[in-house]
Amino acid sequence: MKAQRSIAPPLQLADRAPRVGEVVHVIGNPAGLPLSFHTGSVSGVGKAGELQLDVSVAPGSSGGPVVDKRGLVLGIVYARHAQEAQIGFALDARLLPRSRVAPAHTNLDPEEDPVDESLGFKKGVARVMRRRSRAFQACYAAAQRKNKQLAGRVVVQFTVNKRGRVADVAVVRSTLQPSSVPLCLEKTLKRMSFPKPD
Repeated sequence: MKAQRSIAPPLQLADRAPRVGEVVHVIGNPAGLPLSFHTGSVSGVGKAGELQLDVSVAPGSSGGPVVDKRGLVLGIVYARHAQEAQIGFALDARLLPRSRVAPAHTNLDPEEDPVDESLGFKKGVARVMRRRSRAFQACYAAAQRKNKQLAGRVVVQFTVNKRGRVADVAVVRSTLQPSSVPLCLEKTLKRMSFPKPD
């Protein structure tokens, strides 16, 4: 894969809390359409650093920046609502390392992002899990912000129904108790879509 050198300056992370009702813009590769630009608003702010967005989010949007009217990054998209494509979720930028974000380019390849059911169910699931790894990392990042010494392992088991939706999730084992990580992982998995089982 070849890429031309970008001359645009890196985006800066915001150091303030997003406000409910605030107009935001999301940049990503929804449905394989590179560098698409959507406008919406912040419809909710969770205690664990989760932003609820009233903006169109599709496969390929994950990893894209959520910016305010000044171009400051308020968050990073990591999921959409299982039934409502107009509802998306992002991680508050204040939970991210204090570094600069590359300008408008996600690490998602628009040719690779949509779920390809021809790959087979198991390969398709593994591909989706790799693609959404940032969402899982966000769960740990939010918890480590409160507890710098947090370390351990969580084993989660889930079932994918015939429509490709996660039917149920169970934490089989966790060495991170007490921690918000297991619950965050459960919520993240429940919002995900997978290839339909064979």
